[in-house]
Order: sequence, then structure tokens, then C-alpha cells
Amino acid sequence: MADGVAIRDVYKVMSTDAGIDRAFAKLDGIKDHAVFWNYGDEPLELVRSGDVSMSIAYSGRVGAAVLSQNENFVTIWDGQVLEEEWLVLLKDAPNAEEAKRFLVHASAPAQQARQAKYISNGPMRASAFDIMRAGEPWFHNGKDIMGHMPNRPEVMPRTIVANPEWWSDYGITVDERYTAWMNSY
Repeated sequence: MADGVAIRDVYKVMSTDAGIDRAFAKLDGIKDHAVFWNYGDEPLELVRSGDVSMSIAYSGRVGAAVLSQNENFVTIWDGQVLEEEWLVLLKDAPNAEEAKRFLVHASAPAQQARQAKYISNGPMRASAFDIMRAGEPWFHNGKDIMGHMPNRPEVMPRTIVANPEWWSDYGITVDERYTAWMNSY
């Protein structure tokens, strides 16, 4: 996206050697101005200390800092990468019936909404947003969490949804190149 690729075309462009070259050329352009972090709280610490003016960070960490600790971080959602998490049941798994009951429970809109009482990771079911909106303010301390949800409808048009199939096909190669790039840093 930093090189002018539209959200809808990111994975198509990145599926070519030329696309990967474009991405690494952009990294080369910021290399001398970038600070890399290693653990989830570090980007917030770097911004808080003034070592950096902005950072990529986990939305749940930023939401917790703002909603629970009254920090003054501002989230820019444009170009965020949203990753989904999945619950699965393996064929012939032991305790399959109990596992199925858990899957039904955990994936229900009410449970998806309830998790947002404590963390600003967005629910994977859109119907959970209706429950949250009906009960606003939703966060456990009475603050409005909706502006901190990374997958609310108004930010999704500006969001890249991670493509696990692409990462399965290209991830090892890109990771090897990125590791070599970082080692030259």
C-alpha cells in the first residue's frame, strides 16, 4: 500500500517477484528511520518515551492502554492488517461432542460480544456488534469500546484482511528474505 497498491490488489501484487521487490524497496526506503520491536508492550513504551512518533501495535494492547489506563494513544486504522483466528475440531477427536458444545458456545454472538467487555479485539461475528451497540457503553469500566474495535464496519473498507492461503504459499520465502534483510540492518 505504501507504494500505491490498492487494498484489494495487495495479495495479487505480492504474489509476484516484482511485488515482493516493491515491498522490500519500500522497506529499504525507511530502514534508517525505523525502530523494530520484539514484544507486545514495546511499541507503546517506544511511543510513550518519545523514542518514536508512531508505531504498529496490537489493537488489544492499545485499547487496554486507552480504556483501562487512560493513555492518550490515537489509533490510525487505515491499512491495518486484520488477522482472523479459527476454532477447529479434528476428525475423530476424543471428546468430540463436548468439543462441539464448546465450539457452539464460543462462537455464539453473545460470547463474541462478551469478550469485548475486557479486550478490544473485534468479534469475528458481525452480529456481536448489535449486542455491543445495544449495551453501550460496553467495556467493563463503562467506557465506549466501539471506537477501538478493529473490525467495525466503518474501518473494514480501509483494512487488509490477512490471507492465510497466501501466507501458506509464500510465507516461508518472504520470511527468509525478511530475515536476511533484517540481518543486513
